[in-house]
Amino acid sequence: MRSRFTFLFRQKRKLQIITTSLTGGLVAGYIFSKYKPIVHAEADISVKVGERISTLPTYSMTEVAKHTTAEKGYWLAYKDGVYDITSYVENHPGGKMVLRSAGKALEACWKIFTMHDMDHVYEILEEYRIGN
Repeated sequence: MRSRFTFLFRQKRKLQIITTSLTGGLVAGYIFSKYKPIVHAEADISVKVGERISTLPTYSMTEVAKHTTAEKGYWLAYKDGVYDITSYVENHPGGKMVLRSAGKALEACWKIFTMHDMDHVYEILEEYRIGN
C-alpha cells in the first residue's frame, strides 16, 4: 500500500512541476513578445563614413597632427574625414587607448583592432566629424 501511495504522490508532483513550468514559459513568452523593442530596417546613412562633405572645412594632415592634447583637442582622420573626439575619450570602451590614434589616420589602427569594423562604430565616429 505504501508503494502505491508513493507512486501516486510522485506522479502528482511530476504533473505539478510540468504544469508550473509550462505556465511560467507561457507567461515569460507573453511578456517578451509584448515588451521587446520593435526594430525597423535601418535607413541608409546619406553620407558614408569618411566621405568628403563639401560644406565642411578642409584640414591637412599637418593640422590634424597638431591636435594630440586635451588643450588643443584630440583630432584624428579616417578616409577623407577629420574628427574631433575630445569629448568622446571618456566614453570610449577601450578607455584612453583611443588617444594612440590622436593626430593620425585611423586606418592603420583599425587594421589591428578589427572590432571597429561595425556600422554603429562608424555612426559614432560621424557624430564627431568637423571637416575633410
